[in-house]
This record gives sequence, C-alpha cells and structure tokens, in this order.
Amino acid sequence: MHHSVRIPRVRHGIQLDTIELELKPGGTLWPTHVLALSQPNSDDLTVNAEGDAGCPLLIPIDEVTWREKTSTPLPPSRPRRGSSGRAIVVPIVPLEVPHPDSIPLLLLFAMGLEPVLELARQLLPPDVMGEFPDADAMVIRMGQDHDAEQIQQYVVRNRQLRFNSLRLGILDRPIINMIELSHKVAVRAQDRRRLHNSGSRTPPLPAIRVDSEE
Repeated sequence: MHHSVRIPRVRHGIQLDTIELELKPGGTLWPTHVLALSQPNSDDLTVNAEGDAGCPLLIPIDEVTWREKTSTPLPPSRPRRGSSGRAIVVPIVPLEVPHPDSIPLLLLFAMGLEPVLELARQLLPPDVMGEFPDADAMVIRMGQDHDAEQIQQYVVRNRQLRFNSLRLGILDRPIINMIELSHKVAVRAQDRRRLHNSGSRTPPLPAIRVDSEE
C-alpha cells in the first residue's frame, strides 16, 4: 500500500512492463514497484480504468516494507524520472492471488498501517468480537445472534483473506493469528447452526490470543 502516488487511468487494454506514476504534492514515500494482482488463468497484464473482468488490480508498494512484511520476492527496481518532474517510472510485477479484491484490506494491516484489532473488526461482527479472546464464546455468540446467510458471508471473506495471506507469505504472526481465529470462529459458528437441530455439540475451539500492539 502506498499513498504518495496516483495510479494512471488507462483507457484501453495494453501490455505493460513498467508504469508511470504521478507523485502527489508533499509526498515523501514513493513506491519501488506496482503489483498487478489477478486470479489464476486470467490475462494478468491487461489494464484499463474501468476494472473490467480480467484486468488486474494495481497496487503500488515499497520494496523495503514489502521485504520486511512478506516472503514474496520482488525483482530489482531502479525507479526513474517520468515524462515530467512529478512522475516516476517503476516496474510492474504480475502476481496471481486467490482473491485480488481483498488484497488492499489485507495489506493495510499486514504492512503495519493499522493495528491488528482493527482488522478483527473487519472480519467478525462487533458483538462477536466483544467475546474476544474466548473463541468458544465467540462461536456461540455468532451462531446464536447471526443468521446462516450472514455467517456464510464472513466464512467466505475470511477464507479469501486466509488464502491471500498464505499466497503472499505474510510474516506478521499476530495478523496471521487473527485471520486464522476469525476464519475458525466463522466456520465453527456455521457448523453450530447446522448441528443445532440434531442436538450434536460443536467441538470446542481453543482460544487464540493475539498481540494487539501495532
């Protein structure tokens, strides 16, 4: 994630090795690469401004932070001046991920821009997080207070984030723990609702404590 540049609007699908980025006034942190995120088997370098199907999601990143926070390698980069004094040219790095649309949320926290507990509030309902860190209580609360459709939405979202974190090799253990916890809670809550009528009990989920420091 990087906030000192503007991603250009490309009106027609083109093949790119590099991209020119306009620098925002007053910016001090500049990217070294742009990730072109796509799902497997898609055309990973066809770019336009409208976000048509098959077009990758472009995310500027800084190499130093990226290497500290993930295990995904990057090619060498030597950013150069663009066509104006307020632009730079950086390489595009095509990268296939399970769910590109959820990568910005993941990187917001994995790059250390927001604290872990703020991520948890994106992954589970507030009343469920109110039971944190008692995972069994979280499962019970979610199974009792939320319908099957709501729980399914959280199951899908958390699964997407989990797969993305594995694909990128996120190194921040509290982030990984929180995603794993949220995924397990949602899945167990779904199981609890399905088993409720049969009288079966959902196996207990061990509590997972997460360091909430930034």
